[in-house]
Amino acid sequence: MWPGGTEPAPANLSGSWQGIFSYLTAKKAPGCFSATISESDGRLTGEIHDEDGAVAAVRPSFATLEGRRVGRDVRFLKRYVSEAKKYAVIQYLGEINDGATEIAGQWFVPGHSSGSFTMTRSKIISAAGA
Repeated sequence: MWPGGTEPAPANLSGSWQGIFSYLTAKKAPGCFSATISESDGRLTGEIHDEDGAVAAVRPSFATLEGRRVGRDVRFLKRYVSEAKKYAVIQYLGEINDGATEIAGQWFVPGHSSGSFTMTRSKIISAAGA
């Protein structure tokens, strides 16, 4: 539905998220990540930390996140941070569920790899509930 706008937009996406990604081919195992997202007027910024030790052995575990959200549609770029080597930018295209608690979709590196991903909003524990 990009550029969207016909469906009501779910709640703000700012906060902590846990995710899993898988590859289109079964040759590589799925990986896990955590993300912190800030949303302002549809603009998304943040950071991603890959939690898979095997991935960390071949590329940095820290990446930046930058993108847009229009209605239920989310698009962002994941850029690994490294002074030693330049890594390919990973593109994510997803859709937010009704409660704005999950983002699911596809990721890809043009001409290389692709797969699916799901991100789930981390539960927020209030001070009153602690």
